[in-house]
Amino acid sequence: MSGITLFGTFHTVIGLGAVIAGARALLRDGAIRTTSSMGKVYAGLTLVTSVSALAIFHHGGFGVAHVLALITLATMALAALAQRFGKTTAAMLAWSATYLFHWVPAVTETLTRVPAFGPLTVESPAVKNAHATLLVLFLAGATWQFLRRGRLAAAR
Repeated sequence: MSGITLFGTFHTVIGLGAVIAGARALLRDGAIRTTSSMGKVYAGLTLVTSVSALAIFHHGGFGVAHVLALITLATMALAALAQRFGKTTAAMLAWSATYLFHWVPAVTETLTRVPAFGPLTVESPAVKNAHATLLVLFLAGATWQFLRRGRLAAAR
C-alpha cells in the first residue's frame, strides 16, 4: 500500500471490514439488516469509513470521493428512517446501495494503484467498465432481493 498514509490505511482497513461484514450479512440473511449483529457491524463500519473519507484529501481538495461519502451517509439515514417506519423494501435497497458505494472507490483505488508498474487512470475504459459491471451487479442483486422478499412474504 505504498503512498497511503497511516490514516488512509485505517480508512482502508475499516472499509474492508465493512465490505466483509456486508458480504456475510448478504450471504447469511439475503440482505443487510441492522436488526442482525452482522448488519450492525456493517452499519457501524460503513459510518466510520464514510466519515473518515471526508478527512482524506489525497487527490487535492473536495472531490468525488467526498461526494460519495456524503451520499453514503444520506443513504444510511434514509435506510434507517425507512426501517423505522416499516418500509422494509426501501430500507433493504438503501442498505444494498451503501454496499455498492463501498465497491466503487475500492475498485477505482485498486485499478489506479495496481499494478505498480502501470496503474490505470480514472478515465480508463477498464475503470469505467468496472464501474458499469458494479452497477449491473447491484441491479441484479437488488432485483434478486426484491423477488426473494416477495416469495418469502407469499410463503407466510
